[in-house]
Amino acid sequence: MWVAEDHAAVGSRTPADMCAADFAAWVRCRSLSFGSDVVKLSYVRIGWAGAIVVTLALSACGFERDRIDVQERSLLPEPAALATSAGRALDSTLLTSISRHEIDGFVRVRGNVSRGVASAYYEADSANDQGVTISVMVSAKRCAICRETNADEWREDRSSLLSRLPRVHAENPDLVFEIDEISVAGKTAIVTYERSYLANTRATSTAHALTLYYNNRVNQVVLFVSATGINSTIASSADLEAALSKDEMAAAAESIFAEIAPSL
Repeated sequence: MWVAEDHAAVGSRTPADMCAADFAAWVRCRSLSFGSDVVKLSYVRIGWAGAIVVTLALSACGFERDRIDVQERSLLPEPAALATSAGRALDSTLLTSISRHEIDGFVRVRGNVSRGVASAYYEADSANDQGVTISVMVSAKRCAICRETNADEWREDRSSLLSRLPRVHAENPDLVFEIDEISVAGKTAIVTYERSYLANTRATSTAHALTLYYNNRVNQVVLFVSATGINSTIASSADLEAALSKDEMAAAAESIFAEIAPSL
């Protein structure tokens, strides 16, 4: 079974301009280039790993449909002091504090709590040397489908993780797909990284993202890190890495996770 997000961004629109009422649009975003137009497509295949993402995605509707510009950030709910969980299940206070938390080095573009899910979308406050801006989508909720945070076990189930990718990328012999275990703020998390580039005479398709998964059997969080502003000169997997490296993505994920970890 495939869950398809049918949101499209054409021409100069960025992922942040896509319909934010459906968080699934942020979970997996692939770009296919046709001339000067860029069409954004997303697919999530149901599996134990994908179900974590899909469970969060299906519960997190309710964002404003129009992007909130930085100048209009006063229209956002007031930032809340980050509440501390102390191991208890996320309640409305904790969820609200996650959705409204401001983080140094990032602009909180959107924040929302809906159906028991706290969601926040951040963009780095400046682009890197290649002109690429890091974007991070955070989603947190009570534990639903949780798995031991052990990289070896996750690697054994690599096929389930790959099933979240569009088949063309999952089957790409040049796909870079890595599974790591990291420790941030005293908490152990799993990080997956993917990079794939495909092209023919008619279209170009890329997959380039880093996802951090954390759960403590009580609460769970997913951070999806991707890029905005990648230019049309990308012509290889190496170009993707040069535009935005895995290390840059990981640093962004760890920075934001360290900030929200006390609430989990």
